Amino acid sequence: IRVSIYKNGQEKAWIEFNSIGANQNNWFDPSRIIASSYTDIKTAAKEVFSMMGDTNTGREFLMSQHSNTQCDTYGWIMISTQNNCPFEASAGGKPAFLYSPGQTSSHFEQTQVGTGDVLAIMGHHGTCIVTVRPTFQVTNTAACVYNNKVYNQGDSWTDGCKYNCTCTDARNGNYQCVELCPTYSQLPQGCSLVKSPGSCCAVPNCGNHVYNPNSNNPAERGLCYYKGDVYSQGEQWDDGCQYKCTCLDATLGRYQCNPKCLSWPNLPSVCSLQAPAPGLCCPQPKCPSNVQINFPPGYKIE
Repeated sequence: IRVSIYKNGQEKAWIEFNSIGANQNNWFDPSRIIASSYTDIKTAAKEVFSMMGDTNTGREFLMSQHSNTQCDTYGWIMISTQNNCPFEASAGGKPAFLYSPGQTSSHFEQTQVGTGDVLAIMGHHGTCIVTVRPTFQVTNTAACVYNNKVYNQGDSWTDGCKYNCTCTDARNGNYQCVELCPTYSQLPQGCSLVKSPGSCCAVPNCGNHVYNPNSNNPAERGLCYYKGDVYSQGEQWDDGCQYKCTCLDATLGRYQCNPKCLSWPNLPSVCSLQAPAPGLCCPQPKCPSNVQINFPPGYKIE
């Protein structure tokens, strides 16, 4: 018995079983495989090999090698009746006849799996004749196929503004795609994501400041937010005549504000506080010449 998947009249994948002594229920068994377009299907370990398949996922005629999760599946052929995973949803209408496009099993989630339009089960009357199939009948592009385009080993491409992909294993048709645009899970307060016309990705807009959480420059990995404004690592600012502030840890948004002016709780009675000079914030003590006032080291009149 030969199980084949065809696409536009061309056989894409096939497996032949020895049905001598078998019945309609047990001929579909990996121990009965005689030959196949897949070079590893006779010897590779198999997790599910059944016409009934997996009722939980709606996969029939399932020939799978192993799976870690529902979508993290390796195998050769399946009939998909549900849209549980992206590779099934992209196959279109159901049922869909899916197959590994190379000569070995494929990771269905990371490979552009083949989709056939016919699944045929054919029998040979009498004694089975095992023939050697010419190699040109086996579909093995030695390339990655994505959205009907062919890519060679190491090639990279983009899928619109969604994915950035690389052909990682052309021999087996395996590729890897990651999201093209970065995600910002904890955007600093005072920043927003803005996408420029003609660009794919939105980037943080923090006014005159640069925010890049992956930067080697600590000044770009975060910002301090204070009363509607943002400040970089180590940056200082004044809050009117009340406080002088410093951004101490931009990655955590931590800043420290200290009073700009000194307080004089123990000012001698012979002294008085004079109003700030024009352009300054802080009142200054005025004392007789025989009274000395000590200012903190480094103090600057503001």
